[in-house]
Amino acid sequence: MPPRFKELYKPRPTNSDVRHRRLLHESQLRQLQREQLFMGKRLRLRTPQESETESEYEFTPSTISALVAGLQSTERDERVAALANLSTRLEQPSHELRAYVESGSCMDVISKVLAASDAEATLQALWCLTNIAGGEPRMAERALEAAPAVVSLAESQSVDLQNQAIWALGNMAAEGECARNQLYANGAVDAIVNV
Repeated sequence: MPPRFKELYKPRPTNSDVRHRRLLHESQLRQLQREQLFMGKRLRLRTPQESETESEYEFTPSTISALVAGLQSTERDERVAALANLSTRLEQPSHELRAYVESGSCMDVISKVLAASDAEATLQALWCLTNIAGGEPRMAERALEAAPAVVSLAESQSVDLQNQAIWALGNMAAEGECARNQLYANGAVDAIVNV
């Protein structure tokens, strides 16, 4: 005859149940770590030879106007230098630079450069876009405006442009589900797969 209150005892899991639960938990943890690593944003930081000694910049309205003048210059070398300067400053943007990017003026200039045929200027613009997409959420939302141009650059013949465009798309996708859906609608997945 079984003990009197045997059915009231808490059932003890078998060894195989415990092992299965432990393996499932470890698998879920590994998947979460992979997703966090994959979805993390990556800024394009310059090497010490490329960058100036200061990493944090004071940005004044006069500095913005000088930068905008350089970005809108008809002189190719001046425009490329201004884009490189902007890319460096976007690594650790000041409050004024964030406001400039969030206003949309910066994205208008970058979009025009992305549509141009100058490969070096386009590469510098992609670096700027990568750092904008890797920044704060409001800045990253602005970067999504250029998604169609970046997708088309991911399909270009230049390996440097492809790599930088895919890097920018990765930073945009790290912003969240809505951003990923927008990139998917713009054909980003097909462009990356075809590389």
